[in-house]
Amino acid sequence: MKKLLLSLVLCLALGQAQTCTEPTPACAFSNIVTSTEAWAAQRNAAAVADYESQWPGYVQAVQIAQSRGGQNLPAALVPRLTLHVLPTSVADMQANKPAVQIVYGNTPTDYVCPPHSLPVPQPQTGGIGVRQGDGPWFSALPGDSVPDGTVIQGTSKDGVTGSFQKVVIPFGGLYLKVG
Repeated sequence: MKKLLLSLVLCLALGQAQTCTEPTPACAFSNIVTSTEAWAAQRNAAAVADYESQWPGYVQAVQIAQSRGGQNLPAALVPRLTLHVLPTSVADMQANKPAVQIVYGNTPTDYVCPPHSLPVPQPQTGGIGVRQGDGPWFSALPGDSVPDGTVIQGTSKDGVTGSFQKVVIPFGGLYLKVG
């Protein structure tokens, strides 16, 4: 009777309808397994949503790190391992053993969803814009992908030729004329 009561409490706590209402150990076991499987499905769906919401920020962080010469790359972002519910048996439950076992991932790559791949970096293209004021600074053109600190030879949009060093700033980039 205690197991049936536990089954009912577990079902109510997880917001799940009971699959069985008879006062038997088999019924209690069925309710515990069903409720736990529903809970695991909710947790796995939440893990997929978390991964999907984190992915754009991760891609942006990687791109910023790559634009700065590949230093301080963030650790790989992978989905969480799948939560599995492994029912034991009615006999185990009656012997005060768990009715279910909860396991994360059957293998080291048993993710809740397939991992995304980073976009393939485009070839580095330098685009030196126009001079910014009277100093040695020039804007970077849209689509410029030269890493931070790289010195390139080129001609600016307003006709200045020479050596320019890329400086990445939070809202884009600039070039400093260094030669």
